[in-house]
Amino acid sequence: MVPMRPHPFSVLLVFAGAVAGQSASHGVAAQVGKESAVEVAGGRVAIHYRPVAVRSSSLERLQAPGHVWSLGVDQAAELSTDVALYGGKVLIPPGRHRLSTWFRKRGDWRLLVFDAARSATYRAGTPYRDFALRHRESENTSELLRFEITADTQGQPHRVRLKIIAGKSVLQLRLIALPVDRFPGQIEGVPATYEFYRWPAQGFVQGPLRSYEVLPVGRLHTSGEFGTVYDLTCQHDGKGIMMLFRSSSLRNHEELLVKASTELRKRPSDEALRNRIGALQKALEVQRQLQTDVLVPCPVTMRKDRAAQLVVTPKLGSDGPTFEMAFGLRTAVFPVHGARFRRIAWR
Repeated sequence: MVPMRPHPFSVLLVFAGAVAGQSASHGVAAQVGKESAVEVAGGRVAIHYRPVAVRSSSLERLQAPGHVWSLGVDQAAELSTDVALYGGKVLIPPGRHRLSTWFRKRGDWRLLVFDAARSATYRAGTPYRDFALRHRESENTSELLRFEITADTQGQPHRVRLKIIAGKSVLQLRLIALPVDRFPGQIEGVPATYEFYRWPAQGFVQGPLRSYEVLPVGRLHTSGEFGTVYDLTCQHDGKGIMMLFRSSSLRNHEELLVKASTELRKRPSDEALRNRIGALQKALEVQRQLQTDVLVPCPVTMRKDRAAQLVVTPKLGSDGPTFEMAFGLRTAVFPVHGARFRRIAWR
C-alpha cells in the first residue's frame, strides 16, 4: 500500500465566490443529503453527500492550483464500502472514508481519501490515500455537485466507476472491487474480526509477489474501548512469503496515553483513570509486539487445482491456528503459533 502522508498545502473547503457566494441563493443549506450506491463483489459501495451549488463553468476556472475541495459544505462527502477498492497500487479498505479533491495543476486532479472518524473535512496533516482522477469537460452543465457510482460486473474482477460532476467538469475514477471474507477470532483474549481480500490470482498477486512487492491481503479488528485495526500484508523475500502486521491505531493510542497520563498527574487518586491507562498500555504492548516480532518466511507449495482468486482461510490444526493462503497453483500456510502469532486464536 502506498504510504499515507500529509499535503504541505492550504485547504479550500468551498469555492471562494463560486460556492460560498451562491450557496444562499441556491439554498445549499436546505439541500437534502443524497446518496449514490451500487452492489458489487458481494457488498455495497455508496457515496453520501450534500449537493453544493456551482457555477456553470469549468472547475479549473473556479479553483487555484494547489487547493483542496471537501466536496461539501460543512463536511466532506463520505464513501461507505463493504468491499475493498483498489486502483493505482493504492487500496481503500472496507469502512467509512471522507473524500476531497486536490487540484494540483491544470489537467492534474487527485482524489484524497481519509478516515471518516478522524475529521469531517480534510485538514493539513491528515493522513490520506490519493488517486489520480481523469478530468474532462462536458457540453452539459450541472449547477449542483453530484456523484454517480456504477459497477461493471461482467467478468472478473468486478470494477466500480466513480464520477464527480460539477459545472462543466467531470472527474472520473475506476477501481477494482475485491470481495471480503470475514472470520471471528481473538488476539490476546480480546474478540477480533479478520478480513481477507479476494484478489484475482493472475497478475494481481503472482506478479507483485515475484517482484518482492508488499501486497495488502486484509485487516484485523479488535473490539473494546481501545479497539485496534491492523493492516495485514504479505511479501515474498526470495525464500518464502511473510505475513506482516501494521497497526493503524498505534499513533492514536499513543496520543490517548499521553493525555490520560497528564490527567492522572492532576487526579492521582482517580482509580478509574488509572485502570484506563493500564488498558491502554496493554493495547500498545500488543501492537508494538506484533509489529516487531521476527517471522520466518513460509515456503510455497504447489497445488493440484488452480485457485482463480487469492483466498486466505483460517484453519485450526493439531499444532494450533494457521493461515492458509491459496493463489493460482500455489499454497502458503502460515503457522499462527509462531513467535509473531502467539497471541492469536480462532473461534
